[in-house]
Amino acid sequence: MVINIPFIGDPYSILIKIQEEAYKQGIFFEGTTDSGRFAGRGIVGRYWLSHPQEITIQIDQKPPWITEKKIKEEIQRYLERLY
Repeated sequence: MVINIPFIGDPYSILIKIQEEAYKQGIFFEGTTDSGRFAGRGIVGRYWLSHPQEITIQIDQKPPWITEKKIKEEIQRYLERLY
């Protein structure tokens, strides 16, 4: 499953906010403004900047009861709160 999500702002600032929130939620997160990986709550994935203002997220593993649509909605909602 691959999700492309546009974002507004400086990639470094967004990454710092994502890292802080991930740690608060007990989610493993490591990476740079270019690419990285994450794991938590049964979801494992990677991310990379595909364009200056777009992040691509690849979900490599997820629980069977969580739909791809739900994951995408939650990621989009979360990133919108960071702006």
